[in-house]
Amino acid sequence: MYYADDGCFTTGSLADLQAIFDLNWFLAKQCGLTVKVKGAEKTAYTVVRYSEGKAYNLETAPIRLPDGTRIPQILVPAATVAKAGHTVRAASKQRAATNKTANGRDTIDSTSAAAEVATYTYLGTAYTASWQRGMEPARERTRWTVINMVQMVGQLTQLDLGELQQSIDTIVEGVVGFAGRGTVITWEDCEAMEGSRRKALAKHGSTVTWPRAHVYTETSAGGEGNNHAYQTAAASWMSAFDNALAAPAGQTARMLARNMVAATAWRLGCCGVSPLEWHPAHLKEQLNEDFLVEAWYLQRLRTNLRGIRTGAPVGDGLEDIKWRLDLK
Repeated sequence: MYYADDGCFTTGSLADLQAIFDLNWFLAKQCGLTVKVKGAEKTAYTVVRYSEGKAYNLETAPIRLPDGTRIPQILVPAATVAKAGHTVRAASKQRAATNKTANGRDTIDSTSAAAEVATYTYLGTAYTASWQRGMEPARERTRWTVINMVQMVGQLTQLDLGELQQSIDTIVEGVVGFAGRGTVITWEDCEAMEGSRRKALAKHGSTVTWPRAHVYTETSAGGEGNNHAYQTAAASWMSAFDNALAAPAGQTARMLARNMVAATAWRLGCCGVSPLEWHPAHLKEQLNEDFLVEAWYLQRLRTNLRGIRTGAPVGDGLEDIKWRLDLK
């Protein structure tokens, strides 16, 4: 798949992987372009095998371009960065505890050698070689950008409570709203960010930050009317996903999104209802946010949003006959 001059390919064998690089190298040459290899920033590959649900690096003969240039391999990190806790203090402790691997190397600092081979940035989003928490580097950056900015705003004592709330909302909507269109921001991530909000509000004289419902209840009901970060994260991801589902016929995003929804719904047992209308409340505790479509379903469940059937024709695996809708 290509987006502008960025390409992303998936193969089932090393031979096909080598052939893909060969083909793209020759096509680039014919167009007067070059395939650049600059550390792990331009061209790279990953080969991973799974055993009992755990990812392992598969070290093979090096993949090379036809001119002999060796292509770097993105390796599964030796230690996966743990998710942030539900409060700023817990998140800080978790970060300090997981910032060092067994060999003492920093796993987050992008200047370290370990980070250069553990992540790859594609279209502005950092990924790891493993699908399990593969977006954790992007989530980590989003979490700490919001937490640090909210902490800085919280130091501005000349702001009144209303101005502080507006400033924090701007930070959350800007950072999470942007990142959430390409990265699934989880509930745990949002709670870590919201911990910094509640701490800043308490510092500026908010009389009640517990129970937490008071912070987010509408002002007409006696609350403070703040928007939770998860509202922004869910809205951003669902908007991006729905835009792909509704893209013009023939576009890659439309075909990918619809086939992904169909494949995931089939795997999870959807039958007798369109996957676009399916509301799998019985699977709420089992859905995994590392799967993009499962994250989409989970966000719809948590926000109590449902799909509504229209007269628009569907395809790409979502045809009525495939889901036994004709039997009703």
